[in-house]
Amino acid sequence: MNYFIFKKNGNIYDSRDYGIGCGGFPPIVIPQKRCTFETIPGRDGTLTSTDDCYDSYPKTIECYMEDDVYKDLSWLSGRGKLVLSNELEREYDVTIKNNIELEQIATYWRNFLINFEVQPYKKSPIQKDLLFNTKIFDFEIGGNARCKPLISVKGSGEIIITINGSSFKIKNLENTILIDSELEVVQKNSQNASSDTTGEFPILYPGNNNVVIVGNLEKIEFIFQETYL
Repeated sequence: MNYFIFKKNGNIYDSRDYGIGCGGFPPIVIPQKRCTFETIPGRDGTLTSTDDCYDSYPKTIECYMEDDVYKDLSWLSGRGKLVLSNELEREYDVTIKNNIELEQIATYWRNFLINFEVQPYKKSPIQKDLLFNTKIFDFEIGGNARCKPLISVKGSGEIIITINGSSFKIKNLENTILIDSELEVVQKNSQNASSDTTGEFPILYPGNNNVVIVGNLEKIEFIFQETYL
């Protein structure tokens, strides 16, 4: 039986536990890069530009379930992470966009559609955690798309982190700071600390990543999921 797993708010919902199966899955989609096209008078063709970002896209799954007992389906709503049984090694960031309408198809069976809005990047469900206490090091990651890590930095004073030639500067560090490149948030003691940093949020890339750190560093930790298009 085809099935799916939906994760949200720290809970994991396996469709099989609710007697829900899937008739099939839509094709695996490579997201479209966001581009603008401009026609210039007197010039052949069009001028194309991009910000190197990708658009989200819809994914609809047709489901069926036994109708002999009541099942609470309130968890089929909102935003979460989706894992499909034909891609157990990938995790999608999704939002459920529709109301769930159960249609009677047989005496004890109903079917329904779930419409997901899918963010362009999918990730390995396995979270990786790398810890370093040196100032110059390299490490490799898998995937085929850029990865936005959560970085914990412990040290003091001014610290400059350069990853693959791009620098991020931390000022007035007293102990530990958290840099969330996914949400573009910086925190000290659960408080916003963006004013103590400058530079583009760090990004990791498939393959080798070179890190050079200047300043009084005690340790740095990278938490991330390998990312795919």
